[in-house]
Amino acid sequence: MNKTLVAAILVLVVGVGTFGQGDPFQGLNGPVAKVEKWSYKTEEKFGDIVEVWDAHTVNMYDVDQNSIESIHYTKTGSINERYVRTFDGSGRMVQIDEYNWLSNLESKTVVTYEGNVQISRDYDGAGDLESAYDTELDANGNIIRMTIYDVDSGDVSSVAENTYTSDGEPLSARMYDDKGELFGSFDYRYDVEGMDYINTLVAYLLGSVFMRYERGTVLVEIDEYGNWTEERSYEHKERFGKIEWVLTNIYRREITYR
Repeated sequence: MNKTLVAAILVLVVGVGTFGQGDPFQGLNGPVAKVEKWSYKTEEKFGDIVEVWDAHTVNMYDVDQNSIESIHYTKTGSINERYVRTFDGSGRMVQIDEYNWLSNLESKTVVTYEGNVQISRDYDGAGDLESAYDTELDANGNIIRMTIYDVDSGDVSSVAENTYTSDGEPLSARMYDDKGELFGSFDYRYDVEGMDYINTLVAYLLGSVFMRYERGTVLVEIDEYGNWTEERSYEHKERFGKIEWVLTNIYRREITYR
């Protein structure tokens, strides 16, 4: 198994970065200028749920609702990393610059376009190519196919294919290795089991299931524009001999409008 495929499986294991699909309700409505987000993990102590600070980010948007800058903070409140995005006159992203806490360039992503295909190349701070992938978009800008390449040989190392609901929300994702064999899948279900949505991850190794993970999400608070300001995430876990939904993460957003 090549290094790229191993890395892709590790992404699946933590349940994020699903080749362009993620939180179905992450999008924003209205004249958004800034979004500040706090993430907390939960622990149970003396029978009560305790929130433990996990992450703090700030995203800035231009008048066209493009995310032009993202800042990730440390627990002490200092900047950990910063992403600056550049867009062309058509509103298409053409570059992402990542800076570390010292404001040194850590990486650069250069994006070009051929029709509905987005061609992305990631470079490290020294200018060496780190990763290469092409992203095919549908008419609504949703990612329907992503092809990842081995940077040394230029050969295809993995492919992901996404589907969406009629409302444009994520429905499924399938990940295939360089031989066309399925190694991971995501499936989304909406308004079930008291959750706003449930996403199920299945990871495969040598043709057999080696991991299954299910997460449910509830939108707790929504503002006047329809954007959530508090979201809670649950995992299916065994407790006292039975499987139940257990609160694992809490997310809060403060949204500033123009």
